[in-house]
Amino acid sequence: MKCNNYRPVSLTSQICKLMERLVFDCLWQHVQQNNIIHCNQHGFQKNCSCVTQLIECLNDWIADYDKGLQTDVIYLDFYKAFDTVPHKRLLHKLRALGVRGKVWQWIESFLSNRRQRVVLRNGKSNWKQVISGVPQGSILGPILFLLFINDLPDKISSVAKLFADDSKLYRSVQSDDDCKLLQDDLNSLAAWSNQWLMRFNEDKCVVLKICASLNYIYTLNGTQLKEVDEQRDLGVIVNNRL
Repeated sequence: MKCNNYRPVSLTSQICKLMERLVFDCLWQHVQQNNIIHCNQHGFQKNCSCVTQLIECLNDWIADYDKGLQTDVIYLDFYKAFDTVPHKRLLHKLRALGVRGKVWQWIESFLSNRRQRVVLRNGKSNWKQVISGVPQGSILGPILFLLFINDLPDKISSVAKLFADDSKLYRSVQSDDDCKLLQDDLNSLAAWSNQWLMRFNEDKCVVLKICASLNYIYTLNGTQLKEVDEQRDLGVIVNNRL
């Protein structure tokens, strides 16, 4: 049993959850009124799901496949995404999105000076300071994470689809120039991850080439990405012949 395979879930009081719900309702109203969440984000939202994202992606890929075009899909993997969100950068993004005043102050207080420990049967670990991440198991955690990575699709020219932290980008390729554009997008995402301290796990990022005719090697942060013949995509296995 490896400790790294487990993630902390925050067990908070009912009073805290009630206050979270009030802040969430206020925050979600602001998000909806200003149409903030990117249309390619399908996680933690009403009328969005794994199915809606898969339908959109497969619709694009099948259209290219019917035309005999190659589609290169890059599946990205964040390293402990929910646990590594830097608090100060998250608060900076919230302010830029118009979340201010007492709501912003409450969220700052909610994220600050947190501690956690593990309780297993009769054993208890020492308390540790929580210096990053959105609390998993909380009401506010999902929306805070969505807002933090909301600008990711705008940094690239290829199509990016997200389901919370499950991310992929893809592009139709007819020449090496198209492949280079996709590589440029990977470089842009690498710069984005360095700026916002959201590390990619390059060893788990893979390339799926549908109807492949071009052999181009993609890299992320200097690491060559592994090419696969099939990939599990939100519970559905997609192979390179669709």
